[in-house]
Amino acid sequence: MRLYFIKCKPVNNLTHAGSGKTYLAAFDVLNFNPKRLLYIVHEGSILMKSVETFQRVFGADKTYGVYNAEYKEFDADFVFSTNVTMANSLELFEPHAFDYIIIDDATCSILIQENGFETGQIAA
Repeated sequence: MRLYFIKCKPVNNLTHAGSGKTYLAAFDVLNFNPKRLLYIVHEGSILMKSVETFQRVFGADKTYGVYNAEYKEFDADFVFSTNVTMANSLELFEPHAFDYIIIDDATCSILIQENGFETGQIAA
């Protein structure tokens, strides 16, 4: 399994909005080739933009699902969710249900503090 944090705090020139961090993550996913992906964000607008980015990179090769208050599409190859929805729904997912997990933006600061990860670390 791979865990990828995006923009936990400014560590490089790719941290500002619109700089391509989601595309960078999508290309790493393409290289890793996971069977299932979980993408977690803190805000709905980022969620939908992330889905669009991954659809551009992967096209019809994968299925995409949004899991939030409005949609419950958790059987897709790539699942995009908010941190609050996932925190309230963990019992629906097997512990090893995803091969690749992306934690985007502010969502990751708590995970880093609680689990001892370095900022921007990729845990393989």
